[in-house]
Amino acid sequence: MWSQSEGVLVVGYKIEIAELATSIDDHQLPDLFRRFLYDLQSPGSSDVSIHACPQFHDKISVVSSASTVYFAPSDSTGMSGLRKERIHTSPSWRKRSARYDTVLIKNGLQSGPNGLSVAHLRLLFSFEFEEVKHCAALVQWFTFVDESPDKDTGMWIVERKVRADGLPHVGFISTKDILRNCHLIPVYGTIKVPLKISAQDSLVAFKTYYLNRYIDHHAFEILSCLSDGEDSGTEEEGLDSDELNT
Repeated sequence: MWSQSEGVLVVGYKIEIAELATSIDDHQLPDLFRRFLYDLQSPGSSDVSIHACPQFHDKISVVSSASTVYFAPSDSTGMSGLRKERIHTSPSWRKRSARYDTVLIKNGLQSGPNGLSVAHLRLLFSFEFEEVKHCAALVQWFTFVDESPDKDTGMWIVERKVRADGLPHVGFISTKDILRNCHLIPVYGTIKVPLKISAQDSLVAFKTYYLNRYIDHHAFEILSCLSDGEDSGTEEEGLDSDELNT
């Protein structure tokens, strides 16, 4: 399994799914990708036998970032403004430590506020399947600890999902399901935090994390609605699949 402080792959590299599985020591990855391909063909289908899922023997193309655009009224954009931001999966961010962003996912593993899930990006890539180009991501999932936000902070608490074999619960998603970046704050205990801990290492160094809703207007709106019992009514556009960047 990869570490948080090291990149999975060199950006711009092409690799087979089987090679990727070997590089991160996760033998389930090829079957997960086949099921992902099946979901692309038959959205909303129930679980099927792996034998019914399509085979894939081509290589995927790894990239370092992508652009996401979403409707976000605020002081700076006005009532009809759109906001654009970049999400990253870079083994070396500005020639320093790695940067693998955490994001909010539509139609993810576990629905939380506004039906959103939380995931840690591990890889952004594109590939061709049946003569159609697809843009996708490999993610590690977080799940919500409770069914409501923390009473003291008003923020949801999440923890990293782990499989029965002890490895992180990972999955493949379409980049169209990525809404935007999100910010996780560790739920600190009583032990002192090392001064030299990196941002990426901090995402595995703690058991639980606050999902920060105070970073901007849009985050506050979409992460507050469920606790207030109201639908935000926000029109989400999500990630532009044509804007994967090497």
